[in-house]
Amino acid sequence: MLVSVNILKPVLTMLAAVAMTAAPANASANPDSWHVPRIADLNLDKVHLQALVDQRSMVLLHEPQTIPVWQDDQWQPRTFRYATGFYVIDRPIADVRRAVTDYASHPRFMPDLDRAEVKEWRADRWLVEFHTSLKMPMMRLNIEYLVEHRLTPEGDIIYRLVDGDIDAGQGRWEFVELGPAKTLVMYTLWADIESASFVIKTVLSANANLKTATSVSGAALIMQGLADWMAPSGDGDKSYSTRAPSIPLLSKDPAARAALGGLARRGTVMLVHPEVRYQEGEDQVELLFVSAARIVPYSQDIVRSYPTRFGSYPDRFSEVKGIKSRKMQGRFIVDWKTDMGMGVVPVPFNYRTEYVMASADAMPFRRTAGDVRFLFGAWEWPEIGPGETILIYTGSRDAQSKSRLISKLGSLIPNRKLAVGISVATIMVEGIATWMADEQPQVPAPSEEPGFTPAGP
Repeated sequence: MLVSVNILKPVLTMLAAVAMTAAPANASANPDSWHVPRIADLNLDKVHLQALVDQRSMVLLHEPQTIPVWQDDQWQPRTFRYATGFYVIDRPIADVRRAVTDYASHPRFMPDLDRAEVKEWRADRWLVEFHTSLKMPMMRLNIEYLVEHRLTPEGDIIYRLVDGDIDAGQGRWEFVELGPAKTLVMYTLWADIESASFVIKTVLSANANLKTATSVSGAALIMQGLADWMAPSGDGDKSYSTRAPSIPLLSKDPAARAALGGLARRGTVMLVHPEVRYQEGEDQVELLFVSAARIVPYSQDIVRSYPTRFGSYPDRFSEVKGIKSRKMQGRFIVDWKTDMGMGVVPVPFNYRTEYVMASADAMPFRRTAGDVRFLFGAWEWPEIGPGETILIYTGSRDAQSKSRLISKLGSLIPNRKLAVGISVATIMVEGIATWMADEQPQVPAPSEEPGFTPAGP
């Protein structure tokens, strides 16, 4: 299943553009009252966290919360979800903090940011004006906003929206020294991106799945851009393997499983794995695997039954318009009919996947036909305690499609492999988790093997 590529680009860029947001002068000057979570205060196991992030980037989508937000010259309660990006950068902590506060250089790592101008500078407070130009289908959207940033006693940088084309937003940068030239950067953000454009508001209001995915993708894009700018990776091995790519199964990684057991209690965790080069015939592709994981309070048998209830997907995911599935010799063959236009412009996207129940904990899948050239992934459901299971979705798909229209629209997305990959993973895990919560305890017994829709004639 895919999310809309023609609307993702302006939405994701909007989040990147609002990567620094602030509080007006007549609101509280004390950043502690801005209600932005601080990851360092969660007492997460540092060893487990570093093991999870050291070779991968990560995003945590926090649980919903209602907090007062400064908007329209008054404090107003808002319910939303923060997203936090994590990345280990091979640079000293002072260099990383200096880069984040070098606002004139932000266009070098933030998509479509035209310029940033410091309007006021004090020892622990900065006012910065940002100008962004978003290229959308058949139009261009210009956005301006003023942001206040403050330096906290702990060395964090906290920010809020002051004025501009976006109604509200806030966040925090945190820096943890892991070594003389190794820094863990954590970036937490939220922005009311719907307020910037009627088109974006219309699309996001009609699709809660996409609305959930945008902040996660925005955090991932910002962190990846910062890392690429500060510590670009070397050329590495440029050869392509003709062997089918190995899917990173988190249930088989003891360190990742231990870290997820703590962090996934705070929300949904996304992991971006190292890129894999793969060749099939004359086609060569760079695959980016993205995993999403969430702890759900159900037994493994119950959790295992949901991803294979294919016949109910059109009722649970608005992108799915039709589906046919059949079970044969331990495999599931599924034909997907989806619409990536999100009700704005019809964009059909159809393909076939094959799922294999490889073990009690994992069900790998791959694309066998259709509009997408390559698709590999797996569902996992390792049980971590009585009535408690980690639901994991991992997927990687080629950023190019066999459909010319979809490929053209996809070219509008900055770093589209990362943006689409992390959005799809988020939607799948959050959607299945919500589905389970809606039905429990009336869920059909796993022994009934629910949801295998017979194939059509």
